[in-house]
Amino acid sequence: MPVMPKTYFDRSYATVEYRSDEQIVFCELTEYAEGEDYREYMNSVIEAAKANGASDVVADVSDAPTLDQADQDWTEKTWGPNAEEAGVKSVAMLVPESVVSKMSMEGATEDPEDDIERQWFDNYEDAVSWTRSIA
Repeated sequence: MPVMPKTYFDRSYATVEYRSDEQIVFCELTEYAEGEDYREYMNSVIEAAKANGASDVVADVSDAPTLDQADQDWTEKTWGPNAEEAGVKSVAMLVPESVVSKMSMEGATEDPEDDIERQWFDNYEDAVSWTRSIA
């Protein structure tokens, strides 16, 4: 019988859940979110990691829109250090279909102020496998 994930965030634009069978936090951003909405979503990733002692995150941003510059900066300067402090060690990201969205997501991760390992993947299975390989 499959284990049901525990949901930490569920809005029309994003979801965050802990998948105990894989011991990862899975998050998915599917629609444009900015400012407080985006930050609430991202902070729920930290909440899920901390609550479950999870060090690995798989982020499905394959359908994600672009991030605005202020949210890119916040992700690098605030979210990353906070996530690292909560125990996050790796973030595997599923490549956005849009080249512009990928550039936006890369902008949020190109000069982080933390030591979290980040990597891009074409599929979920490879992303999860990578998180296991660096543990």
